[in-house]
Amino acid sequence: MSHSKKSLYLRFYNDISSEIASLIDYGCKKILLAGITEENRILLKNVKRCIGNTIDTLRRDELNTLPQKIHAYDVIILCIADDPKTLSLTMLNCIDLEVGIVCAPISNDYYKNRPIFFTSIPKSGTHMLLPFFDATGIVRSKNDIPENGMWSTIAHNKYSYHAPCKEFLMNEWVEQIGQSRCFFSPIIFLYRHPLDIIVSELDWCLRPQISLSHYLRSMSDKNKQLMSLIDDPVIAKNIRDRMNDYIGWLNFLNVIPVSYEEIVGSIGGGDDRLQIKTIWSLLLKLHIPGSPEQIRQHLYNEHSPTFSKGKIGRYKGVFTKDHYNKLRLLPQDFMEVMGYGIGDEYLSKHVEGFRKRPLSIDIVDSSNFSPQLLETTESGFNIVKLGGQYYVVPHGVELITSDVGGFRTFEDAKMAVLTEESRKKVLEETRKKVIEETREILYGRNKDLQLSPVLVESYKCFNIIQYMSGYIAISQIVGDIDLQNIKLSDLDKLTQDRKCYTASSIFSIKFYIDVLTHDMESCHNPMPVESYEGFNIVQYMNYYLGINQAVGPLDITQLSFSDVIKYKIIVRNSIGLVKQDIIRVSNPTPKTDTPHV
Repeated sequence: MSHSKKSLYLRFYNDISSEIASLIDYGCKKILLAGITEENRILLKNVKRCIGNTIDTLRRDELNTLPQKIHAYDVIILCIADDPKTLSLTMLNCIDLEVGIVCAPISNDYYKNRPIFFTSIPKSGTHMLLPFFDATGIVRSKNDIPENGMWSTIAHNKYSYHAPCKEFLMNEWVEQIGQSRCFFSPIIFLYRHPLDIIVSELDWCLRPQISLSHYLRSMSDKNKQLMSLIDDPVIAKNIRDRMNDYIGWLNFLNVIPVSYEEIVGSIGGGDDRLQIKTIWSLLLKLHIPGSPEQIRQHLYNEHSPTFSKGKIGRYKGVFTKDHYNKLRLLPQDFMEVMGYGIGDEYLSKHVEGFRKRPLSIDIVDSSNFSPQLLETTESGFNIVKLGGQYYVVPHGVELITSDVGGFRTFEDAKMAVLTEESRKKVLEETRKKVIEETREILYGRNKDLQLSPVLVESYKCFNIIQYMSGYIAISQIVGDIDLQNIKLSDLDKLTQDRKCYTASSIFSIKFYIDVLTHDMESCHNPMPVESYEGFNIVQYMNYYLGINQAVGPLDITQLSFSDVIKYKIIVRNSIGLVKQDIIRVSNPTPKTDTPHV
C-alpha cells in the first residue's frame, strides 16, 4: 500500500483472507467487517486466534447503522460479494468518510466489468474531468466503441464530448453501434453555472476560427456580445434553450451529475474539501480503486486547448444590471433544474443530493454489446452482430468504427459481402464509371454549373470538392491540384491509384472512398484515416502517423528515421495517442501563470 493512513482510499479484493492479512501487515488496528456471514465468522475466529488486532463485525441486517460507525475504524471491509446491488448501496454509506480505508469485493459493478460514459454541456469545463480518467488509469475506448473497463463519449462521431439529451433520444443515433449501452452503464455528466458558461462561450466564440466570431465581432463592445449570448433571436439559441438541450441528463438515475464548481478545487475558486468529497463519491459509485487526494492533483489543467480563465463566478465581474435584467426576462425553469441562482452562492443547491444519489442501472444481457462473429467469408470479410445490428468487417479489423453503417438483418449483411472476384470487377467498373463521370462533369453540358472549385468537406483524409456539375474527392496526400487546368489523363492516373474519385453526389463519393479505398487497402499500404487539427493521420503497418498538412506529399513507404525527425512526424500505436500529441504540438504550454479554462 502506498497511501497515507491519514487519507481516504478505496480498495478491491478477490480473497477476503488475503485482504485482512495485507491490512494487518500494513499496521491497521481497528477493522470493521460489515455485512458478515457465517462463513466470515469462521474466518474471523481463525484470524483472531492468530493475531490480537481489534476486528469488529456488523451483520447484514445492521448495515443501515454503518454511517454512524465508520469513523471509529481504520478500515471498513465490506463482505457482500454475493449481492452486488446491496454492495453498491453499502459503499455509498461510506460517502461521508473523511479518513480511512474502504475495502470491497470485486463485483459486476467493478469498473473493469462495464464501460463508463462521459458527456458535458459545452464550455462547462470538459477538460477538467478528462484527467480524472488518466489519474485512475482508465483509457478511452478505441474508435469510440464502448468497452468494459474503458470510458467513452456518447455518439462521439456526431456529438464529440457534448451529447444533447433531447436530440440524442429523438434520433437514430441511439441505435448506432453500442450507443444504447449508455443507458445500461454509468454516465458522468458535467454541468456548470449557466452565467459562467456564457462568459466562457464568449472567450471561445471570439476566436477567428469559430464561425460565430464573425457575427459577434460585428458588435461594438463586450456588453452587446454578452447580451447576444443571453438571448439573440437572430442567430443563436438563447441560454435557456442551450441549457435545456443538455440538462435532461440530470434526470437519469444511471447518470452521475458533477458540477464544475465542486470539481475545480481552490485553484479555480472552489473548495478542496468539496473536490475530495466529489472524487470520493465517483470512486464509490463507479467501483474504482484509488485515493481522492492523489487524484485531485491531476485535475486542474490550465493548459488545455479549450481552457480560458477558469475561476468560478467570472460572470460577476462582467455582467451588468442590464445583463441580469435580460436574463430574468427568460423563463427561469432551467436555472431551477440546474440548481443555480444569481446571488452570492456559486454552488448548485442540488450538489449534495446528486452526490449522494445512488446509481440505478438496469441489468441487460451483456452479449448485446459484445461483437459476435457469425460468419467468415472467403472474400475477406466477417459478418459480426453488435447492438442488435449486423456489420460487414474486413478480416484483421478488431473493432467496428463508429461511422460504419450496420444492417437490420443477417441476410442484408450477407448480400452486402462481395467476393474477391466481384470486388475486382466492381473496382474496374467503378473506375470506368468515375472516368465517364469525370468527362461529363468537367466537359459535359449542364445548366447548374459550379464554375469554380469549392471545398465542401473533408472525409477520411479526402477533400470533397464541388466543381462544374458534380463532386470530386482528392486524397489529401496528393497536395494542391489545379482542377481547372488538370489533364484528364492525370485524373485517370489518380483514380487508378485510388487517390481521386468523381461522382454526381456526395453519397456516391463517400461510397467510393469507403469501398474502393478503405475497405480494399491492406495494412502494408499507407491508409489515410482522418484529418485532425491540421494533421493527416495515416495508418501504416502497425502504426499511426500524424503528418502536418503543411509538409505536403510524402512517400510514407520510403520514410527514414531522419525523415521522421526532419518533418516532425508523430508515430504512435493508436489514433488516440497521435491526437494527444497533435494537441500538445498545436497548443504548446503558454508562458504564463494565469489559469485558463
